[in-house]
Parts: sequence; structure tokens; C-alpha cells
Amino acid sequence: MTQQQTRSVLPLTLYAHHFSNQLHYFADTFAGIIETGENARHVGLLTSQQRLINWVTIQLPPPPQQVLLFGIGSGVLAMQLVGLGYQVSVYIENIDATTEALNSFAKKLTLLTELPPTACYDVAIIIESQHSIAPLAFFNQLYKLLNQQASVYQLSSVSLKRYHDDEFERLPLLDTYKKQIARCGFQVNEPVMLTDYITESLDDFVKNMSRQKLYLCERLHLSARNFTRLVIELEQQRQRYHDGRYGYAFLHFEKTKLPRWHTSEVTEQDQAAVSGLFAQVFKHPLSKKVWQWKYAGEHGMGTAAWRDGQLVAHYGGMVRRILYFGQPEKAAQICDVMVEEKERGVLTRKGAFFLSGASFPECYLGHGNNVLLGFGFPTYHHQRIAELLNLYTEVGRMVEITWQPLTGKPKLFSRIRHINPDNKHDQSIVNQLWRHMKAELTNHIVGIRDWKQVKYRYFDHPENNYDVLLITRRFTRQPLGVIVLRREENFYKLLDIIAPTKHIPIILEQTRRIVAQWGGEKVVLWITNNYANLLHELGEAEVKELDVCIPHCTWYKGQGPDVEEVKDKWLLLGGDTDFM
Repeated sequence: MTQQQTRSVLPLTLYAHHFSNQLHYFADTFAGIIETGENARHVGLLTSQQRLINWVTIQLPPPPQQVLLFGIGSGVLAMQLVGLGYQVSVYIENIDATTEALNSFAKKLTLLTELPPTACYDVAIIIESQHSIAPLAFFNQLYKLLNQQASVYQLSSVSLKRYHDDEFERLPLLDTYKKQIARCGFQVNEPVMLTDYITESLDDFVKNMSRQKLYLCERLHLSARNFTRLVIELEQQRQRYHDGRYGYAFLHFEKTKLPRWHTSEVTEQDQAAVSGLFAQVFKHPLSKKVWQWKYAGEHGMGTAAWRDGQLVAHYGGMVRRILYFGQPEKAAQICDVMVEEKERGVLTRKGAFFLSGASFPECYLGHGNNVLLGFGFPTYHHQRIAELLNLYTEVGRMVEITWQPLTGKPKLFSRIRHINPDNKHDQSIVNQLWRHMKAELTNHIVGIRDWKQVKYRYFDHPENNYDVLLITRRFTRQPLGVIVLRREENFYKLLDIIAPTKHIPIILEQTRRIVAQWGGEKVVLWITNNYANLLHELGEAEVKELDVCIPHCTWYKGQGPDVEEVKDKWLLLGGDTDFM
């Protein structure tokens, strides 16, 4: 279990064991209903929770119904449903934590440790399972388990607002959560917000935790330090309810007609389908090795739209470590955006391109997500389509700067050579130069260019070959900068520069000389237009505006960086693309 998972899961485990010790009772939910003016301690947590369970059962269609229940804790709700005449199946995420509580009435239930591929349930109820739900995958599967016109009821904490200081947030953002449920084939009714009723019960619970410190530490094998950390986290969560960042919602949605397009997150099992669509759209192959380089592990992610089991749209992103005004963050370099030819005419908010393009930021970008923001290199035509759909807006442009090669004798006071990727000293030089470079960029957004990134981008690329070169003083061997070149027919692309600005003139001169020695007819550099002035005055350069925009997501509506905050702040070069 990762540290992030521990932070998200253990507070609820503390809660369950708190009830086991106090009341010999495992709670289905940490929440309970406390009416206005009531005192939580006088009402009692058990009574307040039973009120909430009763309130849920009142919303259900009358028995007999086949019910699928997620998020079981004590089985209190399951027992109540069985007693009312429902036929109940319980999906158990953690069999060890729930078997003891369910033993007494397990014969009246169907216990599931994995979900069947298809089924015929009339009702699904989801209680406090929001941390473990990936909405598109979960509700796509749930759709197959339900009868036509079946109803789904969910009682859970949700995120209402996210801010720049939020760490990774596992609670779903309510607005996007509803949109994703709808894309899976459900009609989502307006949620009933119960936040005001449950905050007092949560307050009382947090106050009681410290009284059971010894029992809980022993039962859960926690150190006193970890227990204190978890209690602090619970207090922070409680405060988020009071601040309006969190809410407690009762959602009701109904199964409807299967959507024309099925939307999903891309998995490794989809690699062949993605490569097939890539070859069809771009007319050249995307090998399995390149796909793995882009997307395997934590390198990238993607969303997709399918029709009749065939991939018809894909929206990908490669994770890039960045400095966001001097602070480390992550961005997604948008790539492999493609739509099958027959589907391109549907440029509406119900089309395949929109479904994949909107699901991507909902799943991965913004405050409280692993990735803060996206960037890419669309043409103006494609940028305009996305703007009309309110997916993103333009925050910069790319220009192309061209220099002629330089002939003549070698430079007396500087020299150029290849970086040895196996040499520790060369690796440390790259890191040293990056430290000097980033010190000048605290007011900008820039991709990190340390050795880890240089190795991954250029030395580990499974198909392309690059020349990664170091420029130094000839006599003192002082490092001046690193450049990356790639030959394209009769010229060279200057893809990357890692250096402080004061050394740029020497670096460009050495670049033009080495290109001349290698027989290149010109040196071509892509760079964001806000940085073009730094370079185009050096060496009689020719500058041409490209039909390439820098986009910024507008779909997450205030849940990520504002447009004005990032406009003309990106420093991007050709090496920041995936296709050069």
C-alpha cells in the first residue's frame, strides 16, 4: 500500500474499529443524521446512523427487488433490506474486514468477491465506496449488471471545490462525477445534499478518537505518531466539510438507453486498438515499443470513445515533470489525439472527439489531481474546434527559427562533444546545467530537463536517434550547455537547449559549426513565441510563425489554473513534443 492509499483509507478503518470497541458494531457509514438544534452526543452516533440508513431504504422501490450492494461495513443496511423482503447480493472489497460482521446472516445473502460480467439486478446501492471507484470503469461495468430501467442509489462524500493548495484528492468532484455517470448510460437526477445533517456527527466522532488511542493503536498496529497523523487528517477532512470543499450527497440515477459511444480510460489491453487507429489516421505505425515508452507504467494515460466495440476516438497524454513558476508540478503533454474518419463529422458535445477530450481533464487534470495542467501542439484548425466545444483555449504560439550553418576553423575557446549516457560525470553535468537554467525561469512554466528526463526522452526512445552534445570551455572544461540535434533529410533540428541564457550565443555558434561539419544545410528550432526574441537576433536568423498553438484546458471550470495565469508563460522547444 502506498503512502497515498494509507492516507485515504486508514481514517475510515479507524472509524470502523472505533465502533467495534465502543458498541461492538461496525458502521456502514461514518455519517449520521443530526437534525438542526439537536446535540450529537445526546442523540448518539448509532441512532444518527440508523436514521441515515432508514432514510436510504425509504427512497428505494418496494420489494421484492434484486439488490446489489457496494461498500458494506457492518451489514446493517443489508440486514434491513433482507428483513424488508429484498434479495440482496453484497460485493465485498475487503473480505477480512467484513466476514465477522456478516457471519450471522450470511446465509440470507449472496456474497461476491468479484463482479460477474453480466447480471440482472433491479437496484444498486453504493455506500461510502467513493475512494475506490474509477467512475468510467465502474459505471460502464455496472451498466451491464442492471436490468433495463434499473435504479442506482449512492450515499457518499464528494468534493465540491478544489484549490491550488489541495494535495491528491480521491473524493470525486461532484460536477464531473455526474457527467461521467451520464456518459455510461444513466439519467442522473439532482443530488440531495445532506452535508448539514452529518457534520455534527462527524465532529463528535473526531472528538472521540483520542479517547481510544491505546485500543486503536494496538488493534491496527499503529505507532503513536501515525495515529496522531491520521487523527490530524480526520480533523482536516472535517474542516473541509465546514469550509464547503466537501459535501455529503445522496445520488439517484436510472439506467437508460445504451449510449452511441462508450467512453473509457485507456488500459494496456487497448494498446493494439490504439495502434490500429493511429495507423489509420496518421498513415504510419505506432509500434508496441513506442506505445509503451509513451504510456506504460506512470508515463502516460488516455481516454477513448468506442462504437460497437471498435475504438473510434483517442485522447492521450504523456506525464511531464515541470516547474510551475519555480515549484515542481506535473503536466500532461497531449498527444495522439485522433478520431476515426467516419466519426469526424460529429463535432458536438455528444460526439466521439468531445467525449474523449472532455473525459481526459476530468480524470487526470486540475487541482487535487496527480497532474496539474495540460499542454500540446495542435494546429489552429484543431485548436478552433476544441475552443468551440469549450475544451481549451490558446495561451501561446510556436515559431520556427532557422540558421545557416557556419564554416571555418574550430572555435579556440570552446569545444563540443557527445554526452556519454553511461558516464556518471556527464550525467551530473546535465543536472548542474539544468540547475543553472531553472534559476532563471521562476516566472515561467518549463519542462524539467535534468538527467532523468534527458535519458528518458532521448536515450531511451525505442526508435529515434538523437545527438546529445555538451559544449564546454576548451581549456578549463567548464560546462556551458547541452544541446540535442536530430537529422531530418538534409538539415538538423535543434530540439533542446539546457543552459543559462548568458551562454546561448556560444552554444548556437557551436551548433551551427557542428551541423556544417556533418553536412547539414540549416539548423531549425521550434520555440514558444514569447521566447523567440532571446534567439532570433543571434546569427542572422530567419523567423517563421508556425501553425501550432499551445492550448490550456478550460473544461474544468475553475478547478485548475486560470487562463490568465498561464498565458504566454510556457517555455517549450521541439523536444517537448513526442513526435520529433
